Amino acid sequence: MDTWRGAAAQLRSTPFLGVTGGHGKQILRPVLRNMRVIGQTSDMRGNVWAQSRVLMVPSVYESYGMVAVEALASGIPVIAHPTPGLREALGDAGTFVDRADGHAWVAAIKELYPDGERRDAAVASSFARSAFLADQMNTEIKQWVEAVQALL
Repeated sequence: MDTWRGAAAQLRSTPFLGVTGGHGKQILRPVLRNMRVIGQTSDMRGNVWAQSRVLMVPSVYESYGMVAVEALASGIPVIAHPTPGLREALGDAGTFVDRADGHAWVAAIKELYPDGERRDAAVASSFARSAFLADQMNTEIKQWVEAVQALL
């Protein structure tokens, strides 16, 4: 929350959307004018991804980072703290920034939020990583099914 709020405070003309309900205790201080907070939603595509240009994931810990993978599938560039799980999930498609470096978060948002070549490349990289992950998952499921069938 502090990373998100700090970035919003420095980028007052940029809208920020937050979704509550993740793991752990979340303490929400009053939001700034450019911040909007919504509760958990079953329609992430319509209520979150359709309104997002960049995803911030400053988590201390992520075992994998499914929310980041969902953003990639929607072509949304992800800026994340380099946890092992997020590094695995995002690969080269992620922009990694230390969660304590507020200036680096703002710089990354300034680079990826506006239209332009850098954003276009990040969106393309997001879609490419998502396709790779889908292929990888399909291959692993097929191998698992074959291994189980061999036991029968």
